[in-house]
Order: sequence, then structure tokens, then C-alpha cells
Amino acid sequence: MQLCRWLPGRDLIYVGASSFAIHTLAAALPDRATLITRLRLDASLLAPPDPRYEHMLRRPAQKGMPLPKLKAVLNNPKTVWQRVIASTWYGRQTDKHLDITTGTGLWYRREPRQGQIAGSWFETRLAAANRRRL
Repeated sequence: MQLCRWLPGRDLIYVGASSFAIHTLAAALPDRATLITRLRLDASLLAPPDPRYEHMLRRPAQKGMPLPKLKAVLNNPKTVWQRVIASTWYGRQTDKHLDITTGTGLWYRREPRQGQIAGSWFETRLAAANRRRL
């Protein structure tokens, strides 16, 4: 957060390992900061809540319906994958074929002042051509 104060007007990208208190960090970041981190394959992601209309008397919904776990998305044969080529792989020049899929969801946590964090996720796997060579 100190970097945001030192560099006003700049968009910042933070990269963190999954061992950090990522939810706490993500909730504290300003809107102009982006956080990139690993997400567990069994993370509970949710759809956005239904819209609230003026005539509704109840409290507004905090979360929507649960989305499939990332592990289920990875193993689902109906998942749409996009093929990309990584020209450099671990510092070596190579044309590694990867499959990528992406989506969005809310990451909700019932702790004071943390609530929900909207985010995008993506999964990657080695393409079938690469898996045969392993």
C-alpha cells in the first residue's frame, strides 16, 4: 500500500505466493492495483448476486450461486480451451504449446470488513502434443 502512496497516478501490479494472506491483502488494495496470485483448485468461487430492485424489502444479497470448482473445470470435457504458444519456457527458447481457459467469479469470505472480491481466473495445462512427448 505504501507503493500506492509513493506512486500516485500509476497502476500497480502485485504478484504474491499463495501462502500470503491474499484475501486480506486484496481487500486492502486500491482499485488501481492488480493482484496476481495462485488460487487453490478447490477455492469457493461464486456468481454475482442477483440485482436488487427498489421494491425489495430484504437485505441485499452478498453472494450468488456457487460456481464449479476450478478442478472440476479442469477435468470437464466441455471446457473450452484456447491454444497459445510460449516461445520461452524457463529461460530456454522453445515453442511450448499450452491450453488456457478463463472465467470470472467472486471470492467471498465471512470476516469483518473483507466480504467479497471480484476477480478473473485462468487455468493452463500442457497441450496434448506436449503431453505425448513427456
